[in-house]
Amino acid sequence: KCTVYRKFHDSPVRALYENISVLIAHLTGEASRFHEKASTDALTGLNNRGSFEEKCGLEAKRCERLGVPMSLVLFDLDQFKEINDEQGHLVGDYCLKGFAKGLRIMSRGTDLLFRAGGDEFTALLVDADEAAADEYIQRIQGAVDRWNTDLEHPYPVHLAASAGGACLAEFQGDIKACLAEADRRMYANKRERKAGR
Repeated sequence: KCTVYRKFHDSPVRALYENISVLIAHLTGEASRFHEKASTDALTGLNNRGSFEEKCGLEAKRCERLGVPMSLVLFDLDQFKEINDEQGHLVGDYCLKGFAKGLRIMSRGTDLLFRAGGDEFTALLVDADEAAADEYIQRIQGAVDRWNTDLEHPYPVHLAASAGGACLAEFQGDIKACLAEADRRMYANKRERKAGR
């Protein structure tokens, strides 16, 4: 009965406003989905290499603000090239997906997981010092050993992962230096595992 309400309700401006509001909501959702897709590795569903720098930088600042340690752990699948060359990329993809799934299961909700490229993976562990990173590495490597004994595999594969970790606090917040040390330790672990074979 209100004439002002009736004028507003029947106004083409109102219809335009509603259409614009719906369009903005739709575009916001699309932008969010696009950003998620752009930062996710299509094969494993983990974060991709491109998103590492941004997310790592944000987490490093947050950990510094909260006064908690943060560690980076690198994983490299041993003899992965041989798996691809001898059994094919389908088997290689199966191994990559299996390792990524194991990482997700064995990690905490606060840990950020990345496929750095090829057969290399990075875990960003929030509120974890070097001892916690070492424990995490043992946990993941144990999970890989158990994965190998699974009788349900459709392919005759044996997976192994070398790893190295470092705590960011040891490098005064220098992410590149921390990554370089984790990488050095990962390759040292790879040499040790190869010598012990």
